[in-house]
Amino acid sequence: MRPPRPVRHHGIMSPAIRAVTRPELPAFVEAEFAAFGEPLSTGKRDAVCRLLQADRTLAAFDGDRIVGTAAAYQAELTVPGPAQLPAAAVTAVGVLPTHRRRGVLTSMMARQLDDVRARGEPLAVLVASESVIYGRFGYGVASFFAEVEIERVHARMAHPPAGGGRLVLLDAEAADKLLPACHDTYRRGQVGAINRPAAWWAMQLHDPDEARSGSGRRFHAIHERAPGEADGYLTYRIDHRVESSHRSVLQVEDLCATGDDVRAALWQFALNVDLIDTIRADCPVDEVLSWRLADPRQLRTVRLSDGLWVRLLDVPAALAGRTYSGRDRLVLQVHDAFQPALGGTFELDAGEDGSACRPVEAEPDLVLGASELGSVYLGGVRFGTLARAGRITERSPGALARADRMFAVGVAPWCDTDF
Repeated sequence: MRPPRPVRHHGIMSPAIRAVTRPELPAFVEAEFAAFGEPLSTGKRDAVCRLLQADRTLAAFDGDRIVGTAAAYQAELTVPGPAQLPAAAVTAVGVLPTHRRRGVLTSMMARQLDDVRARGEPLAVLVASESVIYGRFGYGVASFFAEVEIERVHARMAHPPAGGGRLVLLDAEAADKLLPACHDTYRRGQVGAINRPAAWWAMQLHDPDEARSGSGRRFHAIHERAPGEADGYLTYRIDHRVESSHRSVLQVEDLCATGDDVRAALWQFALNVDLIDTIRADCPVDEVLSWRLADPRQLRTVRLSDGLWVRLLDVPAALAGRTYSGRDRLVLQVHDAFQPALGGTFELDAGEDGSACRPVEAEPDLVLGASELGSVYLGGVRFGTLARAGRITERSPGALARADRMFAVGVAPWCDTDF
């Protein structure tokens, strides 16, 4: 195979870009962690290698040294319906400080999107380390999360769960048998969620000492409707040394439930663990816990931030692959500055029982960019909000209101998987 040829960028020779071989994966992971300035143990490196698919990596090479990384793996994204669409889960994106501002990231992003399209995946998704990076590549913020905390002394529920079932603490081996199937059931009904590969679960459940940052080990509590039949679970750690204040914090790492009462039961369990001062968690923006508390104000939002970013690579397939609220027709003109061939004017004929989307030559109702389309796609961001920010143009009177009605979802999109 002929090696890729380096290109010149502003007078500087840019690194060559290609997929790595499987023996090169450890060096790929080491370069990724170096780009983020994060420590990397041998165990962590090997675990990440097992998650990656060598033929879906891209590495920038300066000579024989990897100086930039980008990877993806095959995933399923739950879209309104709910329905599952194939998507590329983009991960491990980084450039060494010595090679930034040379166009390395831009080259890798262009190559990666071409690869995703060639594989027939209509969507790419990612979780961004910095929110300033990915909009220029056509990704848009499609979901958000809230970091919340509550003092245990104020955590009494006025509206406790009404369902039955029981809670059981599991070790990692037992958790491995029950948690993946439980999450798979849950994510199929939650817009914005993605599936978790076996290698992801292996990293989550292994829990080596170096990954604990001084906190205790992970605990797994499952909710059973019948013995051995998990319909929800809670994964958490306890830190007894927070900020040298001798305060104990229970950090919720993963809370998955297939029903509202199950979710409430898991929350009630977390709020009632003894010898804890504070409970912290990342939650969907429409988390209902505050409505169950005797004093809702005690659940404090510490931070609100972007979650899943979405990029449409096949606009007709992606728009036709989700359902809509009511029947209507909308013509969208999509400008794609990063991948111009993916843009165009598209007619969306939407209904609750089925939808169709096709390229047309017609006057548009709305004009928007690729990143804006990614943001509104899951229903978590309104067309009207982006229009008020100057990011969507209404050409047909009333089109913004119609689009907001069509794309609306009952529950906020939420991705509970870090990747």
